[in-house]
Amino acid sequence: MKIGIISNGDVCVALLYFLKQNNADVHLFLEKSRDKQEGALHASTSMQIPVTHAAERSLYVWAASAVPDIIFVVGYSQRINTSDLSAVRHGIYNIHFGKLPEYRGPSPVFWQMKNGEPTIGVTIHKVAPKLDAGPIIWQKEIRNEPHFTYLYANGVLSNVFLEGIVYILQNLLSGKVLPEAIQDETRAHYDPRPALKDVVIDWETMPAREIINLVKACNSWNMGAATLYEGMEVKILDADLHAATHTAVPGTILTIKEQMQIACINNEIININILNLDGSIVPAKNAALFGFVPQKQLKGIQQLQST
Repeated sequence: MKIGIISNGDVCVALLYFLKQNNADVHLFLEKSRDKQEGALHASTSMQIPVTHAAERSLYVWAASAVPDIIFVVGYSQRINTSDLSAVRHGIYNIHFGKLPEYRGPSPVFWQMKNGEPTIGVTIHKVAPKLDAGPIIWQKEIRNEPHFTYLYANGVLSNVFLEGIVYILQNLLSGKVLPEAIQDETRAHYDPRPALKDVVIDWETMPAREIINLVKACNSWNMGAATLYEGMEVKILDADLHAATHTAVPGTILTIKEQMQIACINNEIININILNLDGSIVPAKNAALFGFVPQKQLKGIQQLQST
């Protein structure tokens, strides 16, 4: 079986290695993207996988030339016209790093982590004209572990979905029809790419756990959740919950010792462990050396948007 992979970068690396290790005939179509592609290119070169770049040939010309029996899409920003790929014998399947139909859209891992979901899902579904709305073929959820960040969770899911690839290929090779689950549109929700308002801490409204979830969701594609200190943008890269309580205004720096402790609403406190100061990664215990002073405040989204 000839397998086509459509991708925008390194998110497909584990899949490429897996397929070649199982002696599959693999052809890669690589979208022009700002995402890292070095790993995908290295894997393709080392395993002699033919690569077609979007700048050289259109997706549909590539498919007509490579003639894949099945196509898997993993990380691709363009809408695919399935009627122009009707010759693909076993169909076109999208690997979506989110629960469906609840987390449609281009950044499902971010939203699942920001919302503090107890589990993070990965779904393989048939490509349909409506984005992320095709029938579900395979789906799995994993626990949203305390140590997960956006980048780490994506890496984990890049290996988890291989189980679904095996399921699909084994069924097709044995001549079985893949069961399809039609998505429940009453539960469907689409989330766009995160905007500035989505990655900034609002100390006046966000509880401590919500702030910690946002920090995880922003690490490391946004290099942390954003806030403002004395007119300077600051990003928080790592934080956890402190057991004590307080009576200070939310956003107030309470202490700077081994960690920097910040007052939150509901009298809660978070420990900030690592800061990103204009690209410099700084342990919070050294924050005083960079001008942070107890009893001063970190500001929220309204102040950052107005700067």
